[in-house]
Amino acid sequence: MHQISIRLLRLSLFGVILTSQTLGAAVDEQAADTSTFAAASEQRTDAESSGDGQTSKSSSESCSPRYLLRYNLSDGDELRYLSEQTVHQKALAPAGQKTDTTRVKQKRLFRVSESDGMTSKVSMQFEHVHMEIQSDDKEPEVFDSTMPRKEIPEKFRGIAGSLKGAAPVFVTRNDGTPVDEDGTESVPEGGQASFMMPLPAEEIAVGDSWKVFIPVKVRVAEGVMQEIRLLRTFKLKAVEDDVASISFSTSVVTPVKSPAVKAQLLQATPSGQVDFNVARGLVERREMKFDTTVLGALGPNTMLTATGKTVETLVSDEAEAAVSNR
Repeated sequence: MHQISIRLLRLSLFGVILTSQTLGAAVDEQAADTSTFAAASEQRTDAESSGDGQTSKSSSESCSPRYLLRYNLSDGDELRYLSEQTVHQKALAPAGQKTDTTRVKQKRLFRVSESDGMTSKVSMQFEHVHMEIQSDDKEPEVFDSTMPRKEIPEKFRGIAGSLKGAAPVFVTRNDGTPVDEDGTESVPEGGQASFMMPLPAEEIAVGDSWKVFIPVKVRVAEGVMQEIRLLRTFKLKAVEDDVASISFSTSVVTPVKSPAVKAQLLQATPSGQVDFNVARGLVERREMKFDTTVLGALGPNTMLTATGKTVETLVSDEAEAAVSNR
């Protein structure tokens, strides 16, 4: 179970609430490091061409105000996000049961180095990370990015080393579509910035929805990976004081029968809400929850359950100044 928990921590650390590394089955790193809010434009186009990805209009569109949701980033912008995630994973088998709990708190800084109003280049670095693993009622094992290296528990040293690497750079259009350096639509190898989410192509009214496909890879056999398609549906619930409340839910589109594969998707279908400031063009808060159970994940007469919640909040300049002055 410790291997499971460490993998959950690695995924959480990089802003991923897509896949759980259960039964030691590795999820493709490139797909796993892609944020749940980053959908390749190819997937969006596929959805639109089939009719599934087009914005669904509410019946009262003729009299409702409409909103064009776009990110508004400028050269030199610095955005700090605080996030807290808690995941409980419980395994039941004839031989007994075990519960692993992982907690991750992190503070990330996103810097905008280039922006022409349509496309922006953003880098990300971790300013602080705190992680805990707890098995049943045992004392939690703890890592904090402020620890001297000699005090870092062995199992966390790989993660600690990754925090010191070069800051990943993301390029995105103002509708959240990830692109490469030449402006070609694509999901970059390092994933997309977690404060982004795909926005609808057109103006929308309260009650309208839009959909995107998200590809993830799972291991079906030793050295054999399979792509699974998820469908994420967003809906504009309300707009108040320039803040759009957007709900979302996720479903697995690709038929999956294997319990071992289902176990890798324990965290793949979260639901939640995003608060998007229409005037500022920024995500101010997002919350995601999941609660999934897989029967037979560890063999006959076994059950694996995962529940979790993640909350990420944009830190205001005033709050940042207050923390700095303490």
